[in-house]
Amino acid sequence: GVGDGVGDGAADAAASSAPVPLDARVAISAKPKQRVAVKEFQGIATPGEVKRQLQALKEALYRSGMTPKLANSGDDCYQVYQYNPPTTLPFLRKNELCIRLEVGPEPTEAETAGLEGGSSLEEDDDGVIYCESDEECGLPSD
Repeated sequence: GVGDGVGDGAADAAASSAPVPLDARVAISAKPKQRVAVKEFQGIATPGEVKRQLQALKEALYRSGMTPKLANSGDDCYQVYQYNPPTTLPFLRKNELCIRLEVGPEPTEAETAGLEGGSSLEEDDDGVIYCESDEECGLPSD
């Protein structure tokens, strides 16, 4: 289910058993568990496309009763993951937008049921919630 943001020690164990980085600029550290929502998208992750995907994910989260976490500045707490080299054709590129959620009680079945169907999100065993297509997030298809 969705995690409650409290670590169970597994992250500490994983960080301590990781290989020593060869580059002194690389540091490995344990981070506390976080509740996040992730939206996968294709193409080039331009600032405009990231903004569009972020808005779609936030709208789907608000419709489901979940709240994106804001930074102290009031900005969204999110990261963009790009998995392909720049030479990859845009339609073959895999990107993910990951936004932190406010930690609260586990979502009820009624809340997660609201994520299924026309604007669905899926939750995996690690508590990551996925909205994998424009249609699932309520965006018009291009």
